[in-house]
Amino acid sequence: MNMVQIPIIFEESKSGLQSFNCFVTENNGQLVLIDGGIPHDAFFQYAEQMLMQRGYDFSDLDAIYLTHHHEDHVGLLPLILAKKQLPVYVHEEAIPRLLFDTNFLSMRIAFYEQFYTRMDCLADARPRLEKQRATLQKASEKRIEADYRVIAAGDKLGRFDIIGLPGHSTDSIGYYDAQTQELYAGDTILKNTSTNAIIDPLVTGEYMHANLLQRQSLETIKNMPIRHLYAGHQPIFSNVSEIATQKISRLNDKAQHLLTLLEQPMTGRQATQAFYNRLYERQFSLVLSEIAGQLDYLQQQQKITATFENGLYVFERND
Repeated sequence: MNMVQIPIIFEESKSGLQSFNCFVTENNGQLVLIDGGIPHDAFFQYAEQMLMQRGYDFSDLDAIYLTHHHEDHVGLLPLILAKKQLPVYVHEEAIPRLLFDTNFLSMRIAFYEQFYTRMDCLADARPRLEKQRATLQKASEKRIEADYRVIAAGDKLGRFDIIGLPGHSTDSIGYYDAQTQELYAGDTILKNTSTNAIIDPLVTGEYMHANLLQRQSLETIKNMPIRHLYAGHQPIFSNVSEIATQKISRLNDKAQHLLTLLEQPMTGRQATQAFYNRLYERQFSLVLSEIAGQLDYLQQQQKITATFENGLYVFERND
């Protein structure tokens, strides 16, 4: 008997992500949903239709597994959980984010205020910080209550091995079936576009070296036997080691380009503007995260030095 495998791939041509994906499959006799898509009626209706074509309904689900907490991966949860209470399996880092814990959100705002100040871009960050403060004010409306079950890298969950894949987020994990060699990897690696390594504090408030962790996660995937990789966006794909190698090479190319720009000392803002020009204004938080991560990587490689001067980090190439 074939295992239930229902890909829910909601194509969106206006989005650079190309599609929003989640998957229904079986695990030890249970019907599980891996990730929850976007919070949009059209997505819910499409997902419902995909299940109905195979003779199922959301009420048939026994559990939900999340690869990470981002909004475009949890959109269906409130609707599904309003119909039926299910256990939701997550990394521990996801829980205060899904619950919109006010202590965590307050800490996170303070973390970013310090980070943006030290990167010389506090003024540019004010709209983002105001948005975070608005989220804090509406935390009780946004929280997703559920029966959360904590899982971690190295755990076994039925047929799945839990693989730690941090970098894109602090809580990114993958679900790997060694027998079928299938990996549900969230946004750790996408076939057609790069994945952002997002600077975000750990629950403890500690700075996460997102770029370094993303590189490690790509190396992990590159070296795994994988026949099919189910990603959070874009197509399911098979040439996983080849794609992972390309992504690592692209990260290295960007690091090298950044290094050539550091002919003279620069702050984080100056380096990001030099690298991305007008995109700095349009995608401020994402491109700053990327360059901050690449600066971390270049420091680890001892190719640049960061000096803390007058409340700012100044980065300089080691010639």
